[in-house]
Amino acid sequence: MQNVEHLINWNFALVGEWRTPEWAAEDLSPGIQGKAGVFAFVVDGQVCYIGSSRRLDEALGRYPRRAFGPSTATPLRKVHKGVRETFAAGRVVGIYAFTIGSGNDLDEVEFAHQLIDELSPPWNNLRSAKRLPASELRKALSHHIEGAVEKLLRGFADHPFGESTDYDLLTTSGRRLSPKAVFGLALSDALGSHVGPRHFTGGVGTICFQLLVEAGYEIVPKGKTLDVELPPLDDEREWAEGNLKLLVHLRRERARGLAREKKKLFKMQHGKLFCEKCGFDPAPMYGAPYGDSCIEVHHAKIAVEAMEPGHGTKLEDLQCLCANCHRVVHRRMKDEAKTEAPRQQSS
Repeated sequence: MQNVEHLINWNFALVGEWRTPEWAAEDLSPGIQGKAGVFAFVVDGQVCYIGSSRRLDEALGRYPRRAFGPSTATPLRKVHKGVRETFAAGRVVGIYAFTIGSGNDLDEVEFAHQLIDELSPPWNNLRSAKRLPASELRKALSHHIEGAVEKLLRGFADHPFGESTDYDLLTTSGRRLSPKAVFGLALSDALGSHVGPRHFTGGVGTICFQLLVEAGYEIVPKGKTLDVELPPLDDEREWAEGNLKLLVHLRRERARGLAREKKKLFKMQHGKLFCEKCGFDPAPMYGAPYGDSCIEVHHAKIAVEAMEPGHGTKLEDLQCLCANCHRVVHRRMKDEAKTEAPRQQSS
């Protein structure tokens, strides 16, 4: 498919054709005069370059002079070389534009970066885009990651991330997802703006993988199965043995990310941590901060029968419990699992 169709779907319009070195801005459609927006150079239906400007007519008017003038030693030399080679081959550069303000409130720079991520135009210097700083990457919290996983499990595919190459993120249902896709969507949600593959790196030791693991997800090499490590408590060991979903449930509960966020929110709402089941407040007995370690976080709404692919945990799904109540709740879940198994076999 010619990827110019992607631009047309975004309501880009053909505003001119660059056929000779003598082409001038006056040859452009008057509809872009004085307008901010995003423009694209297209050759034979393929998008070769994407740029943005606060004044489309002025920005486009500079290209012929720079591409065919006495000096081409500019940051855009890749574009100029592509234009010259296109003309030498007897082809035409189509100029498409999208103007800002006509019923939309997009930021032209952000929109251009999004399209570059999606289309990878060959004349754009893709390596020149700056990586986001660590402070921005760490704004992707565990609940953002949960939402991204849920979105991908529901089949969302309108994003610029490809299939994983070396590692997979393993979900509670055993499904494998691209770690960069999960983190990219989570970060987009956290920052409220488009994030593409060029904005961060994945792989062992990166912030991307670190935050995914802190959110409770396993990152495994492609083709490898989960390295199962049974829980230390005897009743939890018996419950989880042979049941990947329940095992991952226990491991996810112990994940630092969601538990930390839940405890922080709970203290903001109530001023302290206490058990939501029995009301036990450990602070008077043990003092701060030791008392906080007596309160654990439980996935309250994940009953055994509700553990379906695509379940996304939210902070309101979590519950603060003392260690005793937490263990009792798990024992009840274990009994429910035993009761549920014969029902599923009979149905």
